[in-house]
Amino acid sequence: MTTERERRERARREFMREEAKRTTGVLLAVGYFCLFRALFVTSVSLLLFPVAATAEGACAPTHAGESAPETTAADSAARFVDISAPIKQGAHADPPICAPNVSYTNHSAPPLPELAALFPGLRLEDLPGGDLWALERVEMCTHSGTHVDAPWHYSATMADGSKPMTITEVPLDWFHGRGVKLDFRDVPDGHVVTAAEIRAKLREIGHALSPGDVVLMNTAAGAARASADYIHRGCGFGRDATLYLTGEGVRLVGTDAWSWDAPFLHVGRRYRETKDASIVWEGHKAGRERPYAQIEKLANLDELPSFGFDVAAFPVTVEGGSGGWTRAVAILDR
Repeated sequence: MTTERERRERARREFMREEAKRTTGVLLAVGYFCLFRALFVTSVSLLLFPVAATAEGACAPTHAGESAPETTAADSAARFVDISAPIKQGAHADPPICAPNVSYTNHSAPPLPELAALFPGLRLEDLPGGDLWALERVEMCTHSGTHVDAPWHYSATMADGSKPMTITEVPLDWFHGRGVKLDFRDVPDGHVVTAAEIRAKLREIGHALSPGDVVLMNTAAGAARASADYIHRGCGFGRDATLYLTGEGVRLVGTDAWSWDAPFLHVGRRYRETKDASIVWEGHKAGRERPYAQIEKLANLDELPSFGFDVAAFPVTVEGGSGGWTRAVAILDR
């Protein structure tokens, strides 16, 4: 017969087992959360002031140079050309309000305290290679680096009073299509390209636009990416040019300049002279009449033919966002 003392002891042991299970579950949950959070952390914020360099004891990896624009396996049936630029600390591709701040954690960093709960006694030297993972923490706005603007970026209302699409609402098929490249590198910085000029360039290359074409503009800004005045370089595309393209069924355009519109430095000068507010962001604002999306700060467009390739530029979606970063690529037959 079980005594009262034995019953209490059995109940105590059962309670301790349940407590151990609960504690282990909590530690595992916390540990896994912290582990995966550490594996890839990207914090996005709109920077109001320039942010200085990397985290203490961390630095960007040193490479011989930028990667080649073509990144294709030797046995691939297609040729892939990277037409986006890497997110880079100290690059000149953005003004301070959107300049990326990147901090690096290298492989030899001490193990996270959270790992002790999962792997008690684990030492760095016990791991293969004697090191841990690398990871990066990034602060930037959604229009930093090579990115796609959604209609929500350029207005809170469409011309008909409807709400513009955010980056999560733009149809995915807009971000893939037959590519067309127009060369405006000979056009002066700050020039606003017209519909007539686009039609002339299309005649030069012998191409007729079709709905769904992705039209990329190679400007003088492309060669100036590493320059401190990059954001002031290249031409822009005004209301007239934009409405011509969207009228032909184009829903995605791109430029290697900082903006689809002419650089603010030049537009600001003209505005001070004329006080004509219609010239401010006129290419973007044309999307209030016919919505479209634009890729800005592309790279390596000089590597592409005038046509005969596809473009894929699917954006990272930020819920309710006005834009999203993209790894844009051009796909050519071998």
